[in-house]
Amino acid sequence: MIDIKSFMEVTGPKTDIWLVKTVSLLLVTVSLCFIASLFIQTDRRPVLVLAIGCCLSLASIDFYYAGKKIISTIYYVDGVLQLIFLFAWIVIILWRKKTK
Repeated sequence: MIDIKSFMEVTGPKTDIWLVKTVSLLLVTVSLCFIASLFIQTDRRPVLVLAIGCCLSLASIDFYYAGKKIISTIYYVDGVLQLIFLFAWIVIILWRKKTK
C-alpha cells in the first residue's frame, strides 16, 4: 500500500493494482482488530476464529497459486510465515486454556 513499485519488485508485476491495494487495506483492518483485542476485555473467540481463518486462507492461496506458477515463488515465504502465525495462535489458545 505504501510503495507499490517496491512491492512489485519483490512479488512480480501486477495488472490490477486496485486489487493489491484493496487486499492490503483489508489486512490492515484485520490487524487493527487483533491489536484492539489486546486492550478490550471481551470474549476473544471471534478474534481467534478470524486469526486462524486468515492464516489458513492466506497460506492456502500462497501455496496453491505459487505451486501453479501463477504468482511468484516468493509467496512460498509468505505461506510459511502464515503457518508460523497459525502455530503461534494455537499456542496462545492452548496456553490460555491452561491458565484458566
